[in-house]
Amino acid sequence: NYDDGGTATESGTLGLDLEEYDIELNLPAAPGSASILPGTTSEVWRYKTEVLKGPETTVSENTGSYLGPTMRLRSEEVIEGIENAPAAFFGLLNGEAFGKRVVKLCA
Repeated sequence: NYDDGGTATESGTLGLDLEEYDIELNLPAAPGSASILPGTTSEVWRYKTEVLKGPETTVSENTGSYLGPTMRLRSEEVIEGIENAPAAFFGLLNGEAFGKRVVKLCA
């Protein structure tokens, strides 16, 4: 119920817990107001993001703006050169890579 000024939250991930994910976020919303047009305030939803799993740089807050947080996601990372293949592989094992990691062998 949002009429009481509380926050909008949902527990669980709608049955998606069966898979392993690279990034997990907590994205609660709360009612607020912001000046979008000069001289007026509008009712908006304010989102605060908490990175539960993955790089902290995935999300940046847009403080002072009516815009929600900005999310930056990579779907693949390209590592060039066969000489870098071992480090790329060990990086996968150490949790350094998120998404797909590809080793490009030639230019």
